[in-house]
Amino acid sequence: IVHRDVKPGNLLSDRHGTIRIADFGIARFVDDPSAGLTTTGQIVGTGLYLAPERAIGTPASSASDMYSLGCVLYQLAVGHPPFEADTPTALLYQHVDAPPVPPHQRGAALPPAFEAYLLSMLAKRPEDRPTARQAADWFRSGAWRGAPEPLPPELPDAV
Repeated sequence: IVHRDVKPGNLLSDRHGTIRIADFGIARFVDDPSAGLTTTGQIVGTGLYLAPERAIGTPASSASDMYSLGCVLYQLAVGHPPFEADTPTALLYQHVDAPPVPPHQRGAALPPAFEAYLLSMLAKRPEDRPTARQAADWFRSGAWRGAPEPLPPELPDAV
């Protein structure tokens, strides 16, 4: 399933802190032949979180949802989305052509590994973004904390 509108308002947290995606009103199955069909000239999704390929009219894919999730995570880290503009056209242009400002340059104190991964989610080319599975595995692994690698086992003292 491709959600096509991942944004803060469509993410819900339960009492245990588990985040769930809601509002599948414009979602489509990946193999649905009508998945790319929309009203002529209309882009489906929310501008602040819209993947570059969506901004130029390419059908949504799971990589588009990963970009949108990256925008949400950026907003959580920095306090605002990676791109903002006075007009919808200027906003879409930024998604397509402007690199996001690294969060540390906006005052966010993130572990370097997390910042690098977050920026990879905001890659302009869909094939350069992690897949949903890769992102889930990466976050579950704890690598985002930037924790040092475990020390090797102690060697016996030399005699």
